[in-house]
Amino acid sequence: MRWLVFGVVAFLLLVLDTSFVTVMQVRNIAPLLSIVLLVYVCLFASRTSSLIACLSLGLAMDLAVPPLSTPGEATVTLIGPHALGFLFAGYLVLQVRTMVFRQRVVTLAVLSFVATLAAAVVMTAIYVIRSWYGEGVIYPTYPSAMWSMVRWGGIALYSALIALPLGWVLLTTTPIWQFSAAHNHRSNWR
Repeated sequence: MRWLVFGVVAFLLLVLDTSFVTVMQVRNIAPLLSIVLLVYVCLFASRTSSLIACLSLGLAMDLAVPPLSTPGEATVTLIGPHALGFLFAGYLVLQVRTMVFRQRVVTLAVLSFVATLAAAVVMTAIYVIRSWYGEGVIYPTYPSAMWSMVRWGGIALYSALIALPLGWVLLTTTPIWQFSAAHNHRSNWR
């Protein structure tokens, strides 16, 4: 995999995720474009490259999201929720990639939905556990973790819809990425 191509595409999608999100927002629900890139890379890159890409994309997302607020004037940037959530989502995609048709946009859309929900479960769990510390930080799970998961369900659905055109663009650029030939086949068994 060409890391320079990944870096440029990841940067563009992170910028869109953090700044362009207000234009695409519907009732406090916006798509997560970076998860589509995560699924795409996990479908075609080697396992090690995929997991490194997931972790780096998650860390970049942790640094790019607005900081958490406290009752006072201070803000807190929490490193880890997106990184671990994206890593878990990437691991799930790696587990099913031999069972799906990789060259299909619908595959990217469905796996983007699943990956977003998987990442949301991990991120919500981290925020809930961190809220037990009683440090006064207002986490994104407010008012409840269940309401947060309902919101994440909407984000997952919206991300899956956006994955249709974005996935088509990514699939047409596959030769530029230069994924290893050993990982471009559907499966080894017959």
